[in-house]
Amino acid sequence: MKQNKIVLESIFWFDIFEWPFTKTELWRFSPVRENLIISKPEKTEMESIDSFNGFYFLQGKKSLFEKRILRQKIVIKKLKIAKKAAEILSFIPFIKMIALCNDVAYFNAPKESDIDFFIVAKSGKIWTVRILSVMALFFFGIWRHKKKIKDRICLSFFVCDDNLDIETFSYENDILLKYWTPNHFPLFSREKTYQKFLESNQWIKNDFPNYFKNIPSPKIRVQQKIFQILSEKLLNNNVGNVIEKFFKAVQLQIMGKKAPWQKDKDVIISDKILKFHENDRRKYFKKIFEEK
Repeated sequence: MKQNKIVLESIFWFDIFEWPFTKTELWRFSPVRENLIISKPEKTEMESIDSFNGFYFLQGKKSLFEKRILRQKIVIKKLKIAKKAAEILSFIPFIKMIALCNDVAYFNAPKESDIDFFIVAKSGKIWTVRILSVMALFFFGIWRHKKKIKDRICLSFFVCDDNLDIETFSYENDILLKYWTPNHFPLFSREKTYQKFLESNQWIKNDFPNYFKNIPSPKIRVQQKIFQILSEKLLNNNVGNVIEKFFKAVQLQIMGKKAPWQKDKDVIISDKILKFHENDRRKYFKKIFEEK
């Protein structure tokens, strides 16, 4: 059946990350709008679908059900740290959005993992936002750096609010980016930046027409602080521009004057995007998926 093939493709992809699906999640990541009817496929060389307690996975992978339940409990604890970090960063001027991404956003994080933030900054202020974010989380002891990883906030992805289309740094047939982009979990958003992010990535709906917004719980949503508003008014001028250039120079000096380690679409250093994924594994996971 066509639908079984659709179901298998998603299950194969998330099996790489040891994450079984619910039927709702399968529908959400389906390229067809129709309701999914999951049936046992005929025996072929492909592994068949199995299910347990409403979760779907490849045959012989029932243990993933217990692993997912355990990881969801782990993520609940990590969400408290993420909210604390977002509260701290909500004081920083020119931050327009803070969203969870990667394992914690999927509610599939192992105990030793960090917490990845995707941050949107006001155009022309990305270097100011990054250095103040790093300093703030370093002061509170929750910034991920060197070997300090577990439950630390990873600040490796910043974009400007006029550069929200994630597809611009996609590789050919970039399956990881396709699944990664819609799964952002916003903790803090002002001036409808999260909605603008979704609008800028309408290509998602070509692959996942059933995609729905990740609306955060009121218990997680972080409110804007008056200090942020006032500091922006003081710095949204020529003085703020000079500070931005200074912060850029300082950070480039630390990274290396010409950032010689910048490479292709894995590590990007510009006034619009700061993406520090030296171990970007998109090509690796694509290869694994195609082999599956």
